[in-house]
Amino acid sequence: MTTRLFQLLVITSATAVLATSVAALLVPLRLETMVEKADVIIIGELIRHEKTNLKRHFFKATKELTVYKATVSVSEVLKGDPNLKEIEVFHTLHPEDAQLRFHNLYKTAVYFLNEDRESPGGFQVVGGIQGEVIIRDAHVKLYWSQKEIRLGDFIEDIESLLAKNKQEGKR
Repeated sequence: MTTRLFQLLVITSATAVLATSVAALLVPLRLETMVEKADVIIIGELIRHEKTNLKRHFFKATKELTVYKATVSVSEVLKGDPNLKEIEVFHTLHPEDAQLRFHNLYKTAVYFLNEDRESPGGFQVVGGIQGEVIIRDAHVKLYWSQKEIRLGDFIEDIESLLAKNKQEGKR
């Protein structure tokens, strides 16, 4: 086998392993699942994002990752305590991804959140990046379908699912 062919084979194999690993970490969740799994669903603006001294394991990461705290100003509560005004969302990021998170600073999004068991009073995003749906020009782009829809239609879909879940005795 020539050196060039061997190098190509190694690169192809490494790419396949990496793609499989990434796919295994983030399974697309349907809106129905996101609504049911979330303790809280809000519309809010990310107003602060900071590194903490906390460390956590992230799925199958070989080392602990730094925990970041995002502060979100709540403008509307779709599910959960209607009196929420500001919340803290804790999450882990690989160091190179931390800079990407700052691009969402001062942007409004629909957040699907669970109570964070390791940070009392705080929350975690349901489904990783899927649970932070950025609002742009009164539209949202859904991670799980890559489809762009009107914000009003998205909220109607969420409210319809919430009513259905309540009727069926789900959360």
